[in-house]
Amino acid sequence: MSRTRNTELNVAAGLGTQIVQLIAGFISRTVFIYTLGENYLGISGLFSDVLSVLSIAELGVGSAITFSLYKPIADNDHKKIKFR
Repeated sequence: MSRTRNTELNVAAGLGTQIVQLIAGFISRTVFIYTLGENYLGISGLFSDVLSVLSIAELGVGSAITFSLYKPIADNDHKKIKFR
């Protein structure tokens, strides 16, 4: 397959996944409202928002650690890599 075709398939798969997640989120919220009530839906939304904020806060930490360790790993500098 060509790179263009692979890109088209990747975009289609990503778009399809986003649509399925959107529909599943709507259905789960509807089921939450009818079975547990609005209070539990509010608590669930609060926890979801807190987890979203935490994931945004962690977004750059892994990349920063990888970036800072790349040169010592490439240079085989075990003193700098060592944890203790």
